[in-house]
Amino acid sequence: MRAHAYGGGSAAVTLGALALLTAVAVPAPADAFIPTVHYVSSTSLSNSSTTKMWYAACAPGEAVLGGSASIKGADGQVNIQAAFPMHDVGLGLYIFVVKATEDAGGTPDNWNITAGAYCTPDTVPLYDEASSAFDSSPIKSATIACPANTKVVGMGGEVSIRPSGEVAALFDTIPDALVVFQGFELNDDLTQVTARATELSGALGGVAPQMWKVTAVVACSQPYNFDGLTLMKKRELGGGLLFTETDSSVETSCALGKRIIGAGSRVDDHDQGQWYLNRMSRYNAFQNRVVAEATRNAGLSLTNQAVYVVCVD
Repeated sequence: MRAHAYGGGSAAVTLGALALLTAVAVPAPADAFIPTVHYVSSTSLSNSSTTKMWYAACAPGEAVLGGSASIKGADGQVNIQAAFPMHDVGLGLYIFVVKATEDAGGTPDNWNITAGAYCTPDTVPLYDEASSAFDSSPIKSATIACPANTKVVGMGGEVSIRPSGEVAALFDTIPDALVVFQGFELNDDLTQVTARATELSGALGGVAPQMWKVTAVVACSQPYNFDGLTLMKKRELGGGLLFTETDSSVETSCALGKRIIGAGSRVDDHDQGQWYLNRMSRYNAFQNRVVAEATRNAGLSLTNQAVYVVCVD
């Protein structure tokens, strides 16, 4: 397939109790291919900059599938605002981009971003995206589907204050945390990705003064390029009605012998925007296990968080 190039250009770095566990296998032909997959990661500087963007880059000649994102430091005061795969024309590389911002009050604490990318030399996915309306509506979602006879092999999304065009790669496209990116989710048959976002107190009408949009990103491929293509997902309640219960964590793994090629998470708190997604990444470099985490910024509330992992043989 021909790769679709997002953004790029000459910019300097152009470019979150009850549990449900489900495995969904996607049938593949008998001659399905077992791809080579490498995982690479990169970590930004740790400081108190209000916004950050970072990416993990695949080696020349390799394409990006899915990826991972995590924030370290300033718990409950920094939210992931974007995590998506793309081909950057300026770099001439396939990358997985992560963006984040501090809450509206800011923080003097240091924090950093770690971005990860699942890379392969064996196939180039088709990348596509779809955005919500660009307006002041306080709650938004966007869904992008793969073309017929293809499946999701990578996924992502972002919130942006850019009015139109493809997913943006510049710092000034990141909204402040009055707009909260809630992450993205994958349907059971691995054919579409939905990204969601809300303004702070979105269910009550929201508080963000600017117009914004949310974008869903997908990487698609013929399933015969990925033997044993499988979705693992899990959902749990987190947090509570005590000030001490400020964390949400949910995790799942690929079956024994399978490998991760993509991951995502969705955080839901009834569109109040009080829970910040701060991790959807591998547990460590040796296990095919993904942990998704969110931290409560304010208010006494629960969250329902899900994690999605795409696996192959």
